[in-house]
Amino acid sequence: WTFDTSTNQATDGNWTIKLSYYDNGWGFYSITAGSGDLDLTDFERDTGIKITRCDSYSRGKAFSGKSNIKSLKAPDIVSVGYSEFWRCSAITNIYLPSAITFGEYAFNECKELVSLTISSEAKTFSKHFAKANAKMVSLTPTEFPNLTKIGDSAFYGCSRLEVSLSLPNLTTIDTHAFYNCSKFRGIYFPKLTTLGRQAFCYTLSLEKLSPLFPDTLASISGDSLFFRNSVSRKFVQEEPLRIANPNITVIGEYFMDGVADFTMPFDFYSPIATIQKYAFTALPKGQIVNFYSDVVPTFAASAMHTAGKGRIVFYIHSQKAISAWKERCEALAETFESSKTASDYPGKRTIGLVDCSGGSGTYAWVVSATEGAGTTMIIK
Repeated sequence: WTFDTSTNQATDGNWTIKLSYYDNGWGFYSITAGSGDLDLTDFERDTGIKITRCDSYSRGKAFSGKSNIKSLKAPDIVSVGYSEFWRCSAITNIYLPSAITFGEYAFNECKELVSLTISSEAKTFSKHFAKANAKMVSLTPTEFPNLTKIGDSAFYGCSRLEVSLSLPNLTTIDTHAFYNCSKFRGIYFPKLTTLGRQAFCYTLSLEKLSPLFPDTLASISGDSLFFRNSVSRKFVQEEPLRIANPNITVIGEYFMDGVADFTMPFDFYSPIATIQKYAFTALPKGQIVNFYSDVVPTFAASAMHTAGKGRIVFYIHSQKAISAWKERCEALAETFESSKTASDYPGKRTIGLVDCSGGSGTYAWVVSATEGAGTTMIIK
């Protein structure tokens, strides 16, 4: 590479790039000539100049919309700006091992992009970070110890992205972050507090979210986790599915929608006060959902619509809660004539049944779990 100080232009005989010095560093201003693979590995050695930025000054002029760049190696770039690689339509590989900060739409709609390498010190995957890159297979590295946020639609439509991420300090996953990432494997996120709607919608190969419900999670947006993702087909969960976070009081819409053949019990110890519409619709056969809080929740009329293949049980511990439930339950014998032969016939342990299915005939059991309550068998 040679560099002309009078024009701030550099060339290697194929590429001609114009630089600008701003914010205490050299950055891309524009690319005026060249095609193929752009390799800046030896640029500092040849010119004495380190290119560290392609961000706010150029506002996307350098790479955005270019169709002549097949790959990029820029080992010293630290910052990537707003829409910098937006619709860089021919690029297949981007190697930025020092890149830490990213503007919105940084790598959005790079239709031929296969692999992206950035720094493990990255702190945020911005809004639309790498959205709609259907050929993207790899993100390197897969462990980001400083990452705290994944923005809205960050990997939306990256249907071939086949990675599992370790994000020990992640706190926020925004709406649609991994929507239609059908080969995405999973995330380790022990400090997650916020999970946006449909964050994992159509993640059909999801194998592991660990922990599934972190104690730091502030709420469960109904369709954020399982909605339309058939999570159970390959899902691996080492820890018991025990939700005990005291901040979680609402189970949102469509919470279990999309779960199939997933029979590991869900045990809710959190004080669930509200169960929204279709939260437990179409529970798979054998699925058990247990509630162990004495809170008597309010239900949407269709909260358990067609949940009859599974089983939902509320275990009640205090006399106050038992009294409250009795006012809402339907008498067992009046609901099902055959219940008279059930082991948990009233007078032993079952308080009654509650219908919150919107007319589909699905009932949840309400059971006394006070000391000495009697039999532990439930037959539905």
